Amino acid sequence: MLEENEDTIYKLNSVSETISGLSESYKEAAATIVGKNEIEQEGSKQKEMFLDYMIEEMEDKTQNMLYEDIVNQDSGILDDIYNAVIEKDEIHLQDIVDIFEKHNSFIVGMDNENIKKNVETDISEIVKIANESWKIVKLNLAIKMQKKDAQNTISAELHSISRAISSMAENISNKSNEKYEKVKEQIEILLLQKDIGIYDISIFEQKNGRVTVEMYTKKKDDITDEVNKTQKIEEILTKVLKQKMILQKQKNNLGKDGDETLQTYTSEDKMKITVSIAGKTKENSEESGDNTLKLKLDDGKMLIALSDGMGSGKEANKASDIVIKTIKKYMNAGFEKEVALDLINTNLMAKAQNETFASLDLGIFDLYEGSLELIKNCACPTFIKNGKNVKKIHAISLPTGILSNVDSVIFDTDIKPGDIVVMCSDGVLEANMEAIDKEEAFSDFLKNIKIENTKKIADIILEEAIDKSFGHIKDDMTVIVAKINN
Repeated sequence: MLEENEDTIYKLNSVSETISGLSESYKEAAATIVGKNEIEQEGSKQKEMFLDYMIEEMEDKTQNMLYEDIVNQDSGILDDIYNAVIEKDEIHLQDIVDIFEKHNSFIVGMDNENIKKNVETDISEIVKIANESWKIVKLNLAIKMQKKDAQNTISAELHSISRAISSMAENISNKSNEKYEKVKEQIEILLLQKDIGIYDISIFEQKNGRVTVEMYTKKKDDITDEVNKTQKIEEILTKVLKQKMILQKQKNNLGKDGDETLQTYTSEDKMKITVSIAGKTKENSEESGDNTLKLKLDDGKMLIALSDGMGSGKEANKASDIVIKTIKKYMNAGFEKEVALDLINTNLMAKAQNETFASLDLGIFDLYEGSLELIKNCACPTFIKNGKNVKKIHAISLPTGILSNVDSVIFDTDIKPGDIVVMCSDGVLEANMEAIDKEEAFSDFLKNIKIENTKKIADIILEEAIDKSFGHIKDDMTVIVAKINN
């Protein structure tokens, strides 16, 4: 068995190296198609596009107190707004105030409660236009470069496949663990004493300390005997490994005669999770552009994902559906999450039409170790509530499929019993028409929720979002609520 594993590992690594070589060849070819000067020329057009869009959007905003200063390009204020969004990727109310002060144009009335609301409304209008202008500039540039970047897309996909194959080889190597050789002998003896025949057994330990046992056993004809067999195996594994072991998954009808079963046992989670999902489709839209996924991974972790397709309707749904289905396919196949993300991005680039892109909000719950890994790409913040304490985890990046490399941000945080994790699409946050800082308003709303039933919490969040938008559903809304329990 070990010799066969070593031979398989060698072959997989050889294939990985070959594909990696092809990736480099396509990358070199792409360099001759899209030259550095051409990229720089495209980048130099960003400012012109941004200024034009800002002025165009301000045409019907003549009542705005900042109108004259904004449209007057000689003032330099618009240039500084552009520099601010370039530096921060997103401009805020205080940034606008600071820019005006820099030009000795002070915004008065902020300390007067009677006019403060009107002043803040005018500034918020400028903030919104600036951020939308910047988003469109980035999208336009990305789309232009994407058309010229077909070779780089192929290179990226081949590189991802190379990593995937290399990862498979590493996983096989990890399973050849001599640490558990004596433990395997003990287990085999105890199984034989219980009249449970096995064809092969492998034991390996994950980075978080969780133990996984895979074994090929002879399937029992009677369902009762099969259940009893599983219970006996769990008892034996628990006794030998000195931690509670449970059946994680089972594949039947294997082997030449279809009488073999592959069973995977893992250390039992130290915590449990309850997940509820609720959603609403945009008014007059045929279908939602949001898609979700709840998946138990082979290593025992729980994956929850939300993808929000740009816009609403069939095309938006198609884009987010690609993301979700691809995540499920690659994670189920045992690929590492980084590899899966690479493949999802290149897959979308190959399939997406025009501006059909999607965000990705993914959470991987390790209920054995007590940790949560969040992977965000142009997704709304994730909120973690415990009592009246609410922690916000935020990231800004381009949507999946926009660039040749995934611009995802990964966060790690501890979780404990009582934590309530809330993920949502932007339709939920943006529904609050009155709030200037919508994320902070949503956080304050969560603080005051006293119930702990995940389904009720999800429903309450949707009801509040619709109420804040005066009864209208102006965008697709999806909420995922997960509660950690003992």
